[in-house]
Amino acid sequence: MSNHQTRKHIPGFVLSFLLLATVSAGCGEEAFAPPQNQETAKPQAAIETVALTAEQRERVRQFLFPLPQELRLRNTAFGVEANTALLVHDLGENETTKQMLADFSTKWGEKFAPLHHSNEHLAMPYTWKIVVGLVGSHPELKQAAEKGLIDAQYLAERPNPEQAYILRALTVDGVSTVYIAANAESGLYYGLLTCGQLLDSLSGKEGLIVPEIEIVDWPDVKWRGSWTVLSRNWGIPVEQDIPNYEKTIRDFSGWKYNLCEAWAVRPVLDKDENLAAEWYFPQDTIGLGKKYGVWVYPGTSHLTAPFLRNKKLVEKYPGIAATPDAKAAKEFPVFCLNAPKMDEIFDNYLVSLAKQFDFADLWLSEIEGSRGVCHCPKCKGDPRQAFLRETELLMNAYAKAKQVNPNFRIMLGLTQGSYDYNLELLKYVPKDVLLNFYHGTMTYKTTFQKYNLPPSVMEMQRMGYTVGSTPSPTASHCYQGLMMYPFQTPVYCKLLAAEAVDRGMEFVVQHLPSSHYMHDFNGQAMAEFLWNRDGRTPEQFALAWAVRKNLDQPEETARIIAMTEYAARGFSNGHGNNSLTESIVKPIVKYFTGKGGGNWPYKGFEFATHEEMSRVRAVCEEATARAKKVNNPELLAGCVIMQRWITILERYACAVENRKDEAKQKEALAAIQAEVKELSASRDAFYAFKKPYMFMPHWQRIAQEAWDELMAEWKPLLDLKDQKLSANAAELVEAENAGKLAVLPLAPAWRFATAPQQDGLEKKWHLPETADADWKEVRSDLGNGWESQGFPEYTGYGWYRQTLEIPAAFAERQHALLLFGAVDEDAEVFINGQPAFTHNDKTAGVGAGATWDRPFVFDAKPFLKPGEKNLVAVRVYNRAGMGGIWKPVTLVACDSLPPVETLQEFLAARKEK
Repeated sequence: MSNHQTRKHIPGFVLSFLLLATVSAGCGEEAFAPPQNQETAKPQAAIETVALTAEQRERVRQFLFPLPQELRLRNTAFGVEANTALLVHDLGENETTKQMLADFSTKWGEKFAPLHHSNEHLAMPYTWKIVVGLVGSHPELKQAAEKGLIDAQYLAERPNPEQAYILRALTVDGVSTVYIAANAESGLYYGLLTCGQLLDSLSGKEGLIVPEIEIVDWPDVKWRGSWTVLSRNWGIPVEQDIPNYEKTIRDFSGWKYNLCEAWAVRPVLDKDENLAAEWYFPQDTIGLGKKYGVWVYPGTSHLTAPFLRNKKLVEKYPGIAATPDAKAAKEFPVFCLNAPKMDEIFDNYLVSLAKQFDFADLWLSEIEGSRGVCHCPKCKGDPRQAFLRETELLMNAYAKAKQVNPNFRIMLGLTQGSYDYNLELLKYVPKDVLLNFYHGTMTYKTTFQKYNLPPSVMEMQRMGYTVGSTPSPTASHCYQGLMMYPFQTPVYCKLLAAEAVDRGMEFVVQHLPSSHYMHDFNGQAMAEFLWNRDGRTPEQFALAWAVRKNLDQPEETARIIAMTEYAARGFSNGHGNNSLTESIVKPIVKYFTGKGGGNWPYKGFEFATHEEMSRVRAVCEEATARAKKVNNPELLAGCVIMQRWITILERYACAVENRKDEAKQKEALAAIQAEVKELSASRDAFYAFKKPYMFMPHWQRIAQEAWDELMAEWKPLLDLKDQKLSANAAELVEAENAGKLAVLPLAPAWRFATAPQQDGLEKKWHLPETADADWKEVRSDLGNGWESQGFPEYTGYGWYRQTLEIPAAFAERQHALLLFGAVDEDAEVFINGQPAFTHNDKTAGVGAGATWDRPFVFDAKPFLKPGEKNLVAVRVYNRAGMGGIWKPVTLVACDSLPPVETLQEFLAARKEK
């Protein structure tokens, strides 16, 4: 069922919100008197016509966000002076329209020059004119319609017509003119937002470049938003924080979102000891939403939990707490819905809401099966009866609340617990109640192949209900999924949005933990595709996003985002929301510790074999290599953490598919142990970019505790002592025991200096006689480079030096192997002033930027002087992000030439002893 077809089901109170789209005041009210004597203004005919290049045309499209439904962009534009623009409107004294135009004028003045209004400087010459108004009232818009310049009838027939608008830029009688016409004020708001984006694309301080363009636009989904919009302000309901609420709503509305549920209603006892509903947020927040075209309304958490957390309420209403089942986990606090005065509790709660608000969202209890269901003789632990009883009580209370406030309406939040009974519950629910379909393992699903909304949702629509859904457009859910890999998933966002359109959703109330600021990319992707699901491909959206954010190398950034999302599919599909530990970590630990019988976690994954996982790992490695060359540390940090997780999965897949190959088993175990040891540092590097947006300490605590619990699950694997070394590593152990091998770790402290002008060689920093006593000290055993050791954001050349005494016995061995655990990223090694070895992508035979975490080894014996002091100098070149020697360096004197992996295995076993 299309949106256009289902509009008949929208209650009148909902439609009224569409007429409340405005923007905050930014200039004096005197500028907004109705136009007078417009004919006395003098057009100036001289304007410059310029041809648009293909690149400019594409830039215009990229700046239009969300991409309009219908867009006709010509090859020409008009160059005009910024201070000769005239704004013409007849919107009168309406406070909302005054603020809408004031905000547009303020933004205009900040970017260009003061915008002249129709009643100012009437004799001034102008070369550019903006005409803003409703299609049926403004005389110039009527004339434009009569001339065929705008199609008012077509606009009136668009889906969601209250939000539809036309923007037409062309030359009329020698003047560059932009018509912004709409059926209602909300459409004008979106038209003005689009006009601002249009001007941002090509114009500058020196003047305006106005593309010749025609736009007819409307949203695919009528109500678009989130219930986590105001979470940054959660729990701070003081009036002096109103500016912060206003900023949050204003930012959100700039993405053309128009729905904001403030999910924070709780039951309290008032001064007379009567049960009442209290909203955490200031009442003024609703008015702020109206100013910005955003419908702000209160929402409850799952109904019963907040009641039972209030000790005073439990004391006032004894018996309301459920009788638990001794065998069931009491995970969620719930009511005994057959307790005395239960109808009084619901009645008082909803009547209190109705006295304060015209709308509220009420979520049914979060109970699943027998968990938490009351097991008293009347309730009998039956979840079906519990949900039927709760819905009946709620709807009886709703009828009483409407008697107090006839305008009061509610949204009913369904849950995964109520899923099996949803259609049966509706026998109690009147048609003016909006239904919000939620199911934790459906609407928060992270798979890419399947729809998340079941057929019962469409059945609700056929029954005459207005229905929406609550998806989570992130690569993972909050708790154990929080901060584990990049939240950049345009393909998934488009699938979610397309499903909402395909299934005729009237509203989408997203979950963006813990705020939409944290998920800037995904939040904008959902805004894009909920408005216009067919306008751009996910790849085109990622590029446009990077261009609007003025990121370096936007094409490459978009390419990396596509690669990381592809890899995420191999990680997020199988574990769902909060089950990363159960579905991935525990099976891997059990497999290698011999306690689990070789569980295989890839059932349901898109990439189900070792061959496929190897391909995904290669994608991750390439993405990381590419990200090293882009000036976007956050993207690089995300690529690194993604690569580590995928490597763990790939190595596990290799072990499971090669159960009888002992060498591959050991190799996989060692690789997984190494990656797990690096996980926390990589996660912290990525988390550092997100933590500032976790405004509430509550969220930071949850994220850290979840991560600590996850890492604790790895401990048995990290503690695993496998005495069966590979044959090559065992030979090295025997050689050391026989006195034919010696190990000399280099000191972790190095003398360090930067060489911004690349003049280290000219200054002879590679020679032993060069003094370095005044150089800084950095370490190579901290798992990080020079940035976090006193040289933040430095890229380029850095020099490391240290002097060590080589034992005379080293001369007896055929080789002296110098092993570097990792250098980020190019390394030139000098020993006693002589160039000894170069390690970069060409010498290593890998992709550009892929050497940063790869160990390397070479035979240093030809350059060493056993029995004397020797200088090791390393010139490192880093292009972006972390740089320098960030893992230990070791010298091994032996008579063989083992590969670097064997040396690492030998040294790791030696360290464990």
